This record gives sequence, structure tokens and C-alpha cells, in this order.
Amino acid sequence: VRLAWTLETGGAVEGPACVERDRVYFGCMDEELYAVEGALGRRIWSIKVGTGNMKPLASDGLVFHSTYNGKLVAVDSGRGEIVSTAQLGLPSGERDEIWKSSLAVQKGKVYVGTKSRLRCLAYPGWSELWAFDPGGKIFGTPVVEGGRVVFGSWNGKVISLEAGTGRVNWEVQKKSEMRTSVLVVGDRVVACCSDGF
Repeated sequence: VRLAWTLETGGAVEGPACVERDRVYFGCMDEELYAVEGALGRRIWSIKVGTGNMKPLASDGLVFHSTYNGKLVAVDSGRGEIVSTAQLGLPSGERDEIWKSSLAVQKGKVYVGTKSRLRCLAYPGWSELWAFDPGGKIFGTPVVEGGRVVFGSWNGKVISLEAGTGRVNWEVQKKSEMRTSVLVVGDRVVACCSDGF
């Protein structure tokens, strides 16, 4: 194993990157979203979107990203230009860091976890289709597969919802917090809790 390349940015890179074909996309604490050539590390473009260390998501020629203050942005992956943004209001009692999880996108719907709920938004337009309160923060990226969205919550719950309506399919209560994303393999869900089980 050897170091292939490095890239200097204007701030710390604290979140995971999204790799799509020959490109790497990542957010940075300098408020920029970066697109980098995967083979050589050459910067293709960067654009100011706001602070956030969540993982971007590339889908259908767009790069979706979320920031701490509730801003959602869609960027053209080729040109590096903002296509649309949405600034959603903070729920009562929340002042900052509304977004805690990375985004999931499927069939014109964007799913994202916050301090208090999982939200499903229509794209384009960013209108909210439904929201679900699991009773705890959502740090892991929701998994959307087979018409369901599965995620874990800080209160130890693993929950499956109908992706179109937000209705509960099932939920399982664990003994400790869920701080990571779940893995869905067929009809099985793999979840890791803070107690190691």
C-alpha cells in the first residue's frame, strides 16, 4: 500500500467521501464541496455550500449534500454549479446541527436523519412528504431498499418504514445507542450498537 496523492483544502475534512466512477466528492469544514479526480487527486471543482461533514451522494448527474444548519443542496456533478437548494426550518428547540446523517436518494425522494426525526423530501422541489420521530437522534445514513427505509436511532431502536408513506413496518429495541448506519442484506439487517453488540 502506498500513498497515491494528497489534496490541500481550506479546512479539516472530517466526514467520509463519496466515490462515483472516476471522481471523489467530499465536504469540508471550509464550507466547500469538492470534486476530485480519483486517479490523480486533481481538483475538478469546488463550490461553497456551507459547513457539514456528512457524506455527499452522487445520483443522476447531481451531487446532493447537507449542512449543519439545515441547508440541502443539489450540485451539477459536471459543471460544479448549484442546481437547487432548500433551507428547511429547525424544529422547535433545535438551534444548530439539524442534520446528523448523510443523505439517501431513490426515485426522486431524498431521505435524511436529524436530531429528532427521519424526513422524506421530494426532489425537485424539496417538499416534505413525511417525517417520522423515532424518539432519538439519527446519526447513521438511512438505507432505502425494496420499498422500505431502514435506520438506527440514538435511543437504541432499529426501525423499518415504508419508503413511500413513512408507516412503521417493524422496530427492534436494542440495549444501547445506534450511532452508525445499518446494513441490509436481503431480508436481514445488520446493526452495530455502542455496547459492541
